Amino acid sequence: MVDREGSSTEQLSGSGISASSSAREGGGGSANRGAAKEQLDRTLPMLAYIMLLVAPMTAGISLLFGGALAVLGLRQGGHILASHYSNMLTAIAISAAAVLIALFAWSWFVGPLVYVAWMIWVILRAVSGMASLNRSEPIAQPRSLWLGKDNG
Repeated sequence: MVDREGSSTEQLSGSGISASSSAREGGGGSANRGAAKEQLDRTLPMLAYIMLLVAPMTAGISLLFGGALAVLGLRQGGHILASHYSNMLTAIAISAAAVLIALFAWSWFVGPLVYVAWMIWVILRAVSGMASLNRSEPIAQPRSLWLGKDNG
């Protein structure tokens, strides 16, 4: 028999007791919704980290999109996600400065060196942040210039 919510109920033989399919499946999926919410919470910061990761290939243009995602996500989420968004905003600010320095210094042949150094730094920072996010760990020092990790 199917009730109004769409879950089926069965009459147990002779006892007059009915068991619903949601009860047999472990509580109707509230645990599944919690896991989905946790997965959704990581989607926005992961997408922002990806924008940071591809920034060297887009000459920094994707930083604008990653920055917008980080600003939007900063107001949502708890302590762990807030540290990741702060880490991204710091990385984006440093990246913007490095790209501008590289552009202005390009004619003195210092610009390419600055750009390559920035490329290495931004890739390391993004991969480090993504790894911490996957482990559900906050960034220890999101405002640091290096990778946001403790020096110890």
